[in-house]
Amino acid sequence: MASAVHVSDAEESMLPAVATLCLEARGESNLGVQVCSNDTEALVRQLTVFSSLEGGHIVVAEHRGDIAGFALLRLLTNDILRPSPAVFIEALYVKNAERRMGVGRALMAHIADFAVGNGVADIYAQQLPGARGTNRFLARLGFAPAAAHRVVAVSALQRELAREPGIRRRARGIEDLIARRRKVRVHTESIDSREVERRLRSKLG
Repeated sequence: MASAVHVSDAEESMLPAVATLCLEARGESNLGVQVCSNDTEALVRQLTVFSSLEGGHIVVAEHRGDIAGFALLRLLTNDILRPSPAVFIEALYVKNAERRMGVGRALMAHIADFAVGNGVADIYAQQLPGARGTNRFLARLGFAPAAAHRVVAVSALQRELAREPGIRRRARGIEDLIARRRKVRVHTESIDSREVERRLRSKLG
């Protein structure tokens, strides 16, 4: 008889195990660093932040005494692009050794119940390029292509934007405006001082 799979919200003590699974998922993708950090401690911090976000949930599936899979969920209720609440699966992963044992389906059943309980009609899932097993699993459950995410570090974005000619011209334009104002102020002050000197001389003369 197959062992039962227990699905629940992750407790803080479970996050290191979830981080380890994140690294395993990273290894299955062809994106490497674009999937997640390879620093377990950093991943635990990031998972902690994720779970503290409004609508953020980390769900784990336990099988035979171990955490066999997880899902990162966001409950979106105030999204201007969607007229009704939605559940977004940021990540879904089951250990390779625990597949075909009902772990993935148990996670999805829990997510479906969570969606119903929150009045959600649609569930979106982020597809991890290269993780063909997960993508096939979602497709078998009826998930159709919808959209994809991209991510960039703010510092990298600012560096790239600074290379744009239009932005350089705009920044230079602001500098030129400041320089012109300073020049006018200095010129005005110079005129005023000469006028004062001329009047003094006329009075003394």
